[in-house]
Amino acid sequence: MAPLIWATANRHTYERSQTSIDHYSGTVLDGEETVEAAGERLVQLVVDVASGARTWSETLAYQEPSEYYPLD
Repeated sequence: MAPLIWATANRHTYERSQTSIDHYSGTVLDGEETVEAAGERLVQLVVDVASGARTWSETLAYQEPSEYYPLD
């Protein structure tokens, strides 16, 4: 079994599912962070998960993905 890392750059999706998204890169689109910085955060997340850290989908706070995707 492999862990699932949820990532999005869509602010609307992130706002609706903050407790299920492991990596949010919408900060790049908002001009708050560089692509390189967001990429470094993602690489660090992957390293952490590979080292045993749990993703949101591995916790009790997990929700079905279909509950969070905007319909519009």
